[in-house]
Amino acid sequence: MTMEFRNSAIKFSMSPEKSRSLAFILLIAFIYIPGIRDFVKYTPGHSLIVGSILLFINVILLSYTLLSKKIKIKIDRLFNFKIAFILILIFSVIILILYPIADGLKTQMRGSDEDDCVIMGVLSLSRGVNPYIERTYAGNPCSTGPGLLILYMPFVLARIYELGSVAFLITAAYCFKFSGPSGNSRIFVLLMLAGIFFWDLAVVGSDLIVVGCGLVISCSLIPRYIESKNTKALLFMACFVGLLASSRVNMLVFSPLYSMFIFMRWKRGGILFLFVSAVVALVPGAIIYFWSPEQFTPFHLIGKAGVLLPRSATLAAAGLSVAAALASAYGFRIGRSSMLSGIYFSLLPQFCALALAQLLRASWDFGLWEGANYLMPLIPVACALAVQVLFYCHDSDKEKLVLS
Repeated sequence: MTMEFRNSAIKFSMSPEKSRSLAFILLIAFIYIPGIRDFVKYTPGHSLIVGSILLFINVILLSYTLLSKKIKIKIDRLFNFKIAFILILIFSVIILILYPIADGLKTQMRGSDEDDCVIMGVLSLSRGVNPYIERTYAGNPCSTGPGLLILYMPFVLARIYELGSVAFLITAAYCFKFSGPSGNSRIFVLLMLAGIFFWDLAVVGSDLIVVGCGLVISCSLIPRYIESKNTKALLFMACFVGLLASSRVNMLVFSPLYSMFIFMRWKRGGILFLFVSAVVALVPGAIIYFWSPEQFTPFHLIGKAGVLLPRSATLAAAGLSVAAALASAYGFRIGRSSMLSGIYFSLLPQFCALALAQLLRASWDFGLWEGANYLMPLIPVACALAVQVLFYCHDSDKEKLVLS
């Protein structure tokens, strides 16, 4: 009986190649499913054609996971940094052309107001005025926290707001290559630019792209500082993560989440990180709140989440996030998982719950799926993880995923 059980387990066990392919399929699905909204919204009658083209591209990428290491290296050399630079340059030019057009639609009450809160907030702060006094052109209250206002300040004051997403994409690609031998920044750029959902949010100036790229930047650099016990660099990243954490009320969880991962390998570093990141995340918002409590509109997201999700669903999503965070942190401690994958799986339940809840309220009309925007902070992280699945290295003749 024991022998039969072992034979059965071996028979049904998944090979490394199949495991990589399945992981890649799931990550690609997460990256491109939000783009269904754009197919329905912007390509009526042509959604099947556009979808088929993207499916063909991803079948090629999936086949890439099954190739040998030598062939991968040869193909990878064809996609050099010059091509990556050209792609980003083209992306920048297109954004500079299309953003003013998309922004101009506001005069017809048709444009997106995702950029309004950041621009108005930065300009108000620069004049010493409460950044939450004004509402968007559509009359919506602003939910953007002070952290993103600080990160975007140079771009807004220089009147190049739309290039903020470009700058953070370049920075994320540059930092990602330091995450290990699997940190191929060129393929990361390719996956990011291959998604129509990313282009849609970049054209309308969504600040959530900066949050997503910021997660890739921090997850790529922090593990290096943990290993080298570089306190100064870690505290700098604590300030950066603190700014990301204050980008939205529900993202304040970034600070304790990162600190838990760091604590697993460096107790002193984890405690310092928690203190500094929490101060950066909370103090600016607290000052603005006590400045004028009735005008502090970022809190409206709490009520909005309550409308989208019943209490039971909220608790279930929170429970899954906590369980994923604890399991991932333990895996990070023993070297079985990376910080990048840990942050992804820890945040996935709550972000997906909000996105699906809004889709349900839209009666499964993908053209009205504004909740897809909730997934944007995890799109760059998923692209980075997909690259790590594509690129493996050989260690002691055993193929394994390179951890950050």
